[in-house]
Amino acid sequence: METPTIKRVKSKDGNYVWQVTYAGMCKEHVQSWQAMVFYHQALECYHNDAGNLKALLHGPDPSNHD
Repeated sequence: METPTIKRVKSKDGNYVWQVTYAGMCKEHVQSWQAMVFYHQALECYHNDAGNLKALLHGPDPSNHD
């Protein structure tokens, strides 16, 4: 799993927006505080999930979560 990224990019209409990517999602925000909130949430998810096999096991068998 790749770490979340945040960068400032030029949108199609010529204005600059903040782009946050994580786990296949890409969110764009005009205001920097919105982008930072989402980035920090994504970073927290990454730190909780990275290297944690239990977080990836979502089968119906409860023994998968031991």
